[in-house]
Amino acid sequence: MGPYKSPWGPFLKADTIRSCGHCGMVYAWPVPTSEALDQYYSEGHFHSDFPGPPEEFIPFSLAIAEARIRLIQRFLNGNLQGRCLDVGAGNAAFGRSLRKMNVGLIYEAVEPSADSRIEHQTEGFITYPDIDETEEAAYRLLTLNQVLEHVPNPLEMLEKASRRLDPGGLLFVDVPNGDHAFKAWVLPHLLFWSKETLRAAIEAVGLEILFLDTVGMPHRIARRCYSGTRPNLTNLIDPWSWVRAYRMVLRAFGRSGPTTPLKRFYMDDYGGDRQWLRVVARRP
Repeated sequence: MGPYKSPWGPFLKADTIRSCGHCGMVYAWPVPTSEALDQYYSEGHFHSDFPGPPEEFIPFSLAIAEARIRLIQRFLNGNLQGRCLDVGAGNAAFGRSLRKMNVGLIYEAVEPSADSRIEHQTEGFITYPDIDETEEAAYRLLTLNQVLEHVPNPLEMLEKASRRLDPGGLLFVDVPNGDHAFKAWVLPHLLFWSKETLRAAIEAVGLEILFLDTVGMPHRIARRCYSGTRPNLTNLIDPWSWVRAYRMVLRAFGRSGPTTPLKRFYMDDYGGDRQWLRVVARRP
């Protein structure tokens, strides 16, 4: 399909994007080894390569976590008890949002970065370096937020996730929707999902899909925001630019702003050709 789009050359030797003629999965090639990926994430290279704008990223991550929780609550049927395992937890925004929204699930995190796990512990969260260290058949909810695009074997990850759910437990997945089609560079993603490939993967591990749809910024806008160029029109459309300007004005008056400007990412808008895919599936 073309070269792997990265500002720094190949990602762990991956230099090409290919499409599977059998299932339609779009993927980076050659696929990095599990050992190379484990080293990249466990040593914190991901967080050093992609720290994000600190002032904007923290409220953004909390706002998007709340949007995910709003969707999940529709399928919990009022049963908010039990344990939640957040795999690839990052800054534990999902756990903090559960706490803020008074959702009664007990939050636990899986995160390979040692520095991030220390931060989780300061928040009072139970944390693990690897999903293999967690209990099976123990969780009411398991989340894979922006995880499956980073793994070389998604079926293995989904099988591990499924085994950790209690009967009737829910799996929530959030991945980019074909981001190779709208981003100027895709580092460090390995897989580029569509509705069809994500549905096939989740059904392959025996889970029942309750919800599957696109969400967020429409591709036609995302192509301009992530194009890698900065014409004036793009600056006007880009939500990060808008948030920075908004906060700059508020700071001039000694105030801080709410997260409502981040709704420009269309976090609760579903359907059509949009930035992310969200899935809620149930273990029978």
